Amino acid sequence: MNNLAIILSITSFVLIVTFIVIMRHRGKELVIKSTDLVLALIPVLIYLFLSGQVKSITVGDFSLESAFKRASLMKVEKSVTSLPVDMIPVGDKSTYDKIPELIKSQVVGLKFKMGYQNYDAAQVKFYIESLGKYTFFKYLIIENQSGHFVAISNIEEFYKPYDIVETESNIQDLLSAIRSNSTQGLLNVSNFVKDSINLNTEKRDALKKMQINHTKSLPVVGSNMKLIGVVTQENLAASLVVEIADQVNK
Repeated sequence: MNNLAIILSITSFVLIVTFIVIMRHRGKELVIKSTDLVLALIPVLIYLFLSGQVKSITVGDFSLESAFKRASLMKVEKSVTSLPVDMIPVGDKSTYDKIPELIKSQVVGLKFKMGYQNYDAAQVKFYIESLGKYTFFKYLIIENQSGHFVAISNIEEFYKPYDIVETESNIQDLLSAIRSNSTQGLLNVSNFVKDSINLNTEKRDALKKMQINHTKSLPVVGSNMKLIGVVTQENLAASLVVEIADQVNK
């Protein structure tokens, strides 16, 4: 483990123990239970376990390997974040006035329809640049004519505020793929991902797909192949910690 990882691990451990003790503080008596130490160590232990630094960790009757396996077999359903998104207008310059409304509603993504011929590159660039200044704006979503999910891209990969040439190139490639109705063309544009999961996907399988696709998030679709939301590495990691902590407290 490198020095930075060691520092972060120790800091996390100290902060979590301190928080747990403060929450349990009664009068002048401070009580640190053995389970407190295990709970505080969980993020560090998971890092060590996943990074291959250790193969097995057992504390008393608690086995991290068993706890992690049980947690990773749980479904992603409770970790899904719904997406307030808006359809990108088709060649209508008057809709530039819609930007303030999208900012106010903190729209998370913009949707495009495959096969549409009339998207205006300047308009798309304006939308992406205007919304790309805000941290709540995260995704570009592509649907087919029936509203079924096709592909998704993280805006951080697509929009480069300090590289106008690359951003404009990405927009041109995106619109070209949309006009030619080419899913393969989309996948060649700035890390668009077509792989999706559903609410019944196990967390371990979701994490594997993220690793395969070199992405930090995956789209979640319903039985009708319409987008429900996304799961992120951060959400899955946090849920694993909570679920393992619950096993410690049982």
